[in-house]
Amino acid sequence: MVYLLAAVAAVAGAALVAAVFLAVGQRRNSAGAGAPIDRKSVRRSREFEILTRIGTTLSSSLDTDSLLQTIYEQLQTLMPVDSFYLAFQEREANRIRFVFEVENRERRAPRTRERKRGVTEHVIEMGRPLLIDHDLMGYLAANGLVLSGMPARTWMGVPMRAQGKVEGVMSVQNDRCEYAYDTGHLHVLEVLAAQAGVALDNARLFAEIQQQAVTDALTGLKTRRFFMQALESEWRRAQSALTQPAREGAGECGFALVLIDLDGFKRLNDHDGHLEGDRLLVHVGHLLQSSARAGSIVARFGGDEFTVLAPACNPANAQLLPERMAAMLAADPLLRERSLGASIGLAVYPGSGFSPEELLHAADAEMYRAKQSHHHRARAPIAV
Repeated sequence: MVYLLAAVAAVAGAALVAAVFLAVGQRRNSAGAGAPIDRKSVRRSREFEILTRIGTTLSSSLDTDSLLQTIYEQLQTLMPVDSFYLAFQEREANRIRFVFEVENRERRAPRTRERKRGVTEHVIEMGRPLLIDHDLMGYLAANGLVLSGMPARTWMGVPMRAQGKVEGVMSVQNDRCEYAYDTGHLHVLEVLAAQAGVALDNARLFAEIQQQAVTDALTGLKTRRFFMQALESEWRRAQSALTQPAREGAGECGFALVLIDLDGFKRLNDHDGHLEGDRLLVHVGHLLQSSARAGSIVARFGGDEFTVLAPACNPANAQLLPERMAAMLAADPLLRERSLGASIGLAVYPGSGFSPEELLHAADAEMYRAKQSHHHRARAPIAV
């Protein structure tokens, strides 16, 4: 619903701005009632149509790179474009970040540079659009600015705003001739920048919510939801691999699932408080993540339970995982000081079950047996 409303707002807001822009332009260029439609009016009608279409297109995507590519492609239907960029300031680092850049019609990789007295910074500081339709070097010299990049024959830039503050610049350049753009082009770029600002804010919000859905806010590990999706995906991969003809290395077509439950955590949490409990959960999460082999997925399953998914794991090596994890945790000075242990359960596909549910049940049952017997408490620190 959030994205639906945002999309509607983007389209409606951009269309309104474009409509006002068109109306103002038509009034300026109309000689009075009954005056014939001139070339400028036709141009503005076409620009209004294209801007409305752009607004609809931008509101339908939440992928930042796709949005930026769409903005650049649609801009070329409105005016001649040799070079184009979208840049934002990084206030704390005192740098300018170019998130999308085309130079001489060739896409460049994203980059950052130190902040200086460039025309990009000039537009940010002024907070208003700028059109330099001739003698760029003369304008730079007159305003104490320095050249950054290749000199354009005609340069145009408008501020990009986020939450009411100027945070960046959208710029278009023509490298072949002076007076390539006029104030009408500048107004179009303003409208497009407003549309792009809304669309990029929506994309950023969507990316943040997606990240929150798969990342545990406390430990920074993957969430239970992400883990279950990864488990399902790995199970399908392994299931498919097992049905293929036998081949060298087929012994690694399975995978391992490990459940870890902290022993004594509730006592510590009740006695020392939740802040200390949270600190220890973060610490354990870091230990598990830093010791996991490449490609493994470490997640906080809930409370003081953690999970590790080891894809394409050899069954013989998988059997060593609980002992190695227990040894690593038992050797940690902080956990030893707080008398915090761990019970660990292992499930291996296909030996422990033939579905994700069966594997989780098997690992949980083994974890419970480990808790009862204190079996997994080795002391040799070996990386997982």
